[in-house]
Amino acid sequence: MIPRLRQHPILDTPNPLRNYNPANINSDMVDLFKEKFANSIASDQIIQELDVKLRSSNWDYKCFIEGIEFILQPGNAISNELFQINSDSISFKGYTYKSSSFIKDKLIEGFYTKVRSKLVFGKIQFSNGEINKGIFEYIPEKERMALIEGEICLIDGKIAKGTFKYTAELHKVVLVNGVIIRPDGYIEKGKRAFIPEVNEMRLVTGEIKYSDGSKSHGTWVFSVEENKMVLTSN
Repeated sequence: MIPRLRQHPILDTPNPLRNYNPANINSDMVDLFKEKFANSIASDQIIQELDVKLRSSNWDYKCFIEGIEFILQPGNAISNELFQINSDSISFKGYTYKSSSFIKDKLIEGFYTKVRSKLVFGKIQFSNGEINKGIFEYIPEKERMALIEGEICLIDGKIAKGTFKYTAELHKVVLVNGVIIRPDGYIEKGKRAFIPEVNEMRLVTGEIKYSDGSKSHGTWVFSVEENKMVLTSN
């Protein structure tokens, strides 16, 4: 009797999409994966199998690849495990990429820790159209995971990118350093701080590009006399 050869772990999980052909491959996903990692963490065959799994699950391949980059940063990997394709997820380095159906008016997709099953990198799409994408961390004051590095896209077209932190004055997680882009071309870039007089976060150091193309850069403070933020230096 000829002994059964031991298969690679990624081939041990039944997958009806295993019999792919070149016409079914998303070249954009494959090209981006190889641009980022070449074949350092996966062979061509496994990259193609990952592509099939991502498409069959309707997952965001860019979010998946950005998540891999996050995991490969020093100190983030939990194990030496390479890719394992499962029926409802993809495992890598101690994390599991998966998605959830709408739970409490939001759809979640990304890499979770295996032990406590917390989202650490991915995206959350809310029923109102808002999307949070990037690195997530548990915020004790809110008793939930929240975006701390990445971008938020609102339904009105406004985008906020950068570092987010919990602010006690507003009792919520807000952008403290980064960029705010509005559909009309208005852009704010720099550090933000809570301004008690208006009970909001405002730009205090950085640059503003107005929708007419003009720019201002420097430091802003709240003027009681003018009842608004004013540029004090540039």
